[in-house]
Amino acid sequence: MKLFSILFLMFTVILGGCTHVQSELFVVDHAIVADLEVHQLTAKQQEQTILNKDFVITGHRIVEGSGTVIAKREYARGSFLQSDQSSFRKLTIYFPYSITEKNKRIELDNNNEIIVFFSSGSSNFPGKTGCFGYAREGYIHFKGYSSENMQVELSLNFNLLSPSGWQDECGRFNIRETSTLPRKELSSLSPWEGAEGSNLYEESMNE
Repeated sequence: MKLFSILFLMFTVILGGCTHVQSELFVVDHAIVADLEVHQLTAKQQEQTILNKDFVITGHRIVEGSGTVIAKREYARGSFLQSDQSSFRKLTIYFPYSITEKNKRIELDNNNEIIVFFSSGSSNFPGKTGCFGYAREGYIHFKGYSSENMQVELSLNFNLLSPSGWQDECGRFNIRETSTLPRKELSSLSPWEGAEGSNLYEESMNE
């Protein structure tokens, strides 16, 4: 009986597996978010605006510009038995200027210059599920930087909405973390990280 229990447990673990989360946080200089005007309009009228559902994915694209972009990408791969249940979380922060000051703290209250866009959802069904929102409260504290990296503290508060109208799935969401971000060249970004992909799946999955 004991042997059967052990074998059953091993079988369950092998088949069920576990969800593996991949996470990265980085900064891109000389960059801007694509579709900046759409971001500005959506952020300003967030509670009245229904996003193009694809925008929960495409809103994280990064292109050449004169500003600075901080990006966080999280991908949770589905387990062996749930391979179609992968999910993503993406955070993209745009500053319309270069960050050159150490110990610089930026308050987000009533700050219309900075775009702080978060979205999450199913990687297998991009644009059909999930939540999105813009941080209206909190701060971003630049604690140090070098030519290779930047140390940043994030304290961000969101009131997330559903682009599909399923508001029960969304609501208040907070990000609190301090990290050292490596600098990445715009030309090196993959579709998962911020380049435009040939389809939405390239941008919603980190395969």
